[in-house]
Amino acid sequence: MSHKHNQHDVNPHFLSSTATSPKPIDMTDVTTVIFDVGGVLMYIHEFRVTVMKRILLSRGYDKQQVEDVLAQLPDFDTAYFAQHGNIVDWADEKQWLQTRCQFVAQQIIQASVLSHACDDVTALTDQLFMLSFDSPQYQLFDDTVPALQRLFPRFSLNVLSNATASLDWSLDLAGIRPYFEHVVISAYEQCEKPDAAIYHKALDCIGVMPSACVFIDDRIENVEAARALGMQAYHLDRSQGMTLSAFADVLLS
Repeated sequence: MSHKHNQHDVNPHFLSSTATSPKPIDMTDVTTVIFDVGGVLMYIHEFRVTVMKRILLSRGYDKQQVEDVLAQLPDFDTAYFAQHGNIVDWADEKQWLQTRCQFVAQQIIQASVLSHACDDVTALTDQLFMLSFDSPQYQLFDDTVPALQRLFPRFSLNVLSNATASLDWSLDLAGIRPYFEHVVISAYEQCEKPDAAIYHKALDCIGVMPSACVFIDDRIENVEAARALGMQAYHLDRSQGMTLSAFADVLLS
């Protein structure tokens, strides 16, 4: 799965003259809120490739050699998924990450002119795997818990996220799973936003009609796809100063 990026275009239908003052949503029939995770509820503090680089440099490997090896990871991923297929569950994700770390360990050791105790493929693979695993890297935005606390008594709260299985654990680690009735993750469903199929799967899982839902996402294409299916949708672009607190204000106003 690719890492998400911030979008800088804002849907004017939900915004007034300032980016931080959204227009009210019609809440007449709304009973359910569906949240994206990355960019909305949480963010990645440090990406796994950055962690790997920091670890390898700390072990004394040459900076250029480290960068050259890590630059091969996109090609590695392409070849890996062509052979093994998509990630469905944690077993698949674990195999991918371990094989990926083993590839990095083998390549950097072969490329390095150093020869010392850390030049053991198994040991370096284990270190890279354990320390670059990204569930602990998910951090809550400051306004996430306050917003969930405000919305929880009024609405059914749910998650729909493009992610691998380990994101599921991040909700537990961050302590916010109790707020959500259902968590729908693309890896489990084998389709992802903005494909209409995953929205239908989420609606079926929750047991609601689109008109009863407000969907919030940081990617405009996902927002537009939800709206096309009959949901009300909110584009949360934090790069434009928008906040989850403002979203809660809209829903509760």
